[in-house]
Amino acid sequence: MSLNWEYHNVCVIVANWQIHTVTGLFVACFGAFSLSVMYELMRLVIRLVDLQIGLRRNSVGAAKDTQLFAMTNVSSKLSYGEKLIRSVMYAIQVSLSYCLMLLFMTLNGFLMGSAVLGGFVGFLIFSQDTLL
Repeated sequence: MSLNWEYHNVCVIVANWQIHTVTGLFVACFGAFSLSVMYELMRLVIRLVDLQIGLRRNSVGAAKDTQLFAMTNVSSKLSYGEKLIRSVMYAIQVSLSYCLMLLFMTLNGFLMGSAVLGGFVGFLIFSQDTLL
């Protein structure tokens, strides 16, 4: 297997998803782009849910109501519902990442570039809270 720039007879992830035309290539590239953006969105959702859980558990007032405090001072164990929600979100994130890995394993330059571009755009849009 080697890096290729083909658009005819390219198998994407599963045998039923074949690229035979330029239109099919654009659809597949849009799918790869969207998958990467969704991965970054899922990362944001997980961070926001964790922040919400931390803030709800601490509820110490506006003075200490920061993300850093909320994430480092959770004093009690998570409830079963909180664990379940976090686990489902993590499973979705892992599924998205494995699909992206499989897209890269096609070694198709168009699909790989679309996935990287989607990651770039997704991070640009959804990474506003990653400085802490």
